[in-house]
Amino acid sequence: MPRSTGILIAILLSVGTTVPSLRAAPAATSSVNVDSSGWTIFTLGANSRTVYVSSSSGSDSKHGFSPNAPVASIAKGLSLLRQGSADWLLLKKGDTWRGQQFGVLPIHGRSASEPILISTFGTGARPLIETNGSVAVGSLGNNQNGDFIALVGIEFYAYLRDPNNPNFSAAALARQQAGFQFLNKINWFLMEDCKFSFYDGNAIQYPNVDTGGMSKNVILRRNVFENSYNSNGGHSQGLYVDNVANLVLEGNLFDHNGWNSSVAGANPTVFNHDLYIQTTSGPATLIDNIFANASSHGAQVRNGGIVSDNLFVHDPIELLIGGTASAVSDNVFTDSNDIDSLNPRGYAIDVNPSKGPIQIHRNIIVRGAGSSDGHGILFAAGTVGNAATHNIIYGWKNPIVDNGIANVTSPNSIDLRDYPDAERSVERYNVSIGGKPTLSDFLAEARKQSRDNWRPSYTARAVNEYIRAGFGTDLHDQPSAKAR
Repeated sequence: MPRSTGILIAILLSVGTTVPSLRAAPAATSSVNVDSSGWTIFTLGANSRTVYVSSSSGSDSKHGFSPNAPVASIAKGLSLLRQGSADWLLLKKGDTWRGQQFGVLPIHGRSASEPILISTFGTGARPLIETNGSVAVGSLGNNQNGDFIALVGIEFYAYLRDPNNPNFSAAALARQQAGFQFLNKINWFLMEDCKFSFYDGNAIQYPNVDTGGMSKNVILRRNVFENSYNSNGGHSQGLYVDNVANLVLEGNLFDHNGWNSSVAGANPTVFNHDLYIQTTSGPATLIDNIFANASSHGAQVRNGGIVSDNLFVHDPIELLIGGTASAVSDNVFTDSNDIDSLNPRGYAIDVNPSKGPIQIHRNIIVRGAGSSDGHGILFAAGTVGNAATHNIIYGWKNPIVDNGIANVTSPNSIDLRDYPDAERSVERYNVSIGGKPTLSDFLAEARKQSRDNWRPSYTARAVNEYIRAGFGTDLHDQPSAKAR
């Protein structure tokens, strides 16, 4: 089992999240597990049905219960699933559905160990859903729909909103097009190996928390969320989360969300981010994710949690962490920038607010590229009893700014000069694995990650290990004794 998967399972157990890989499969039902490469595997139970959908070889006049007799439309496939079952809906790899979407799901699964699975069959690229409706996939209302669902291996693409697509339509920008919006209470939901491109944004939130309690056990693993933007003055996030008790994000790529320089009115703003977790959520777990090129924040984790071994690169504010007791450890923060000339930033870690304690340790914070207002670590006014220790901070204009009370800010290694190769960067890492010396080239390859094309060299963990070695440290080393 990969080290990241082992860490994730330990954390999930500690926060009480259902861990499918540790649950025995009930007799004659579907079950879920994790293979040696960290991918979730599913076993079809004897009392479950499988529905096959193919745009290239299917017909809605077929029965759909065999790969040799698939239905053609997504709507027809959904209609064959049974409410509260552990049925499977499989889309043919390599096929494209234009102008279709799952929309508001009319179904829910049976349980966390017996979910409805929406996934793939055959060989080739992910099934491609080219949408032009308001929501590509989601749930709505005071019902169970959208609960106990596993969404695996599907690509969703708002093709009319892509300025590089010949079908790009300015008229399409006038209406909302969300990638996913799960607005029901969720007891268990898994999204893995999916891709969402050029939507307004994506959201998991439960507006009726006062009567129903928070959602829980939401797990997003090894997905790509890229190029979200809004040109009408609204907010846009790669992912917005509200009223989720224990969100888990592992191995995802969040890139270039909240803005698009090719579209009028889609300029970067302070309101748009790669990830925004609202204060009304519970502590979250973020492991081995990449947060890049955000409009403002790479990640706002407003109610705290565990943030470990992630890569933050070229975000105006790489990470905001606040709320409850939290640990920010073993991450790399590099090349922070300004939002624009009127909105100087260049922040790595912003602790604001904190009910604490928040522990920030063993991170590498290198080369802030923002304005003179930037800082490596900021404890905002009102923060109390937090600690930033054993971090390496190099080339940042204001390494540590403490505006709080009784926060600990040493020892740390700040601008030392005895490192093996302190100039290591994502660009140089990309050259070391055979790519071009640009961040954009690395991220272009990282966007191609999928279960059938999974390359560990394009993960946060791989980049972080390379940069750590330039500072003479590995994941568990402490900074030099020269720290101050």
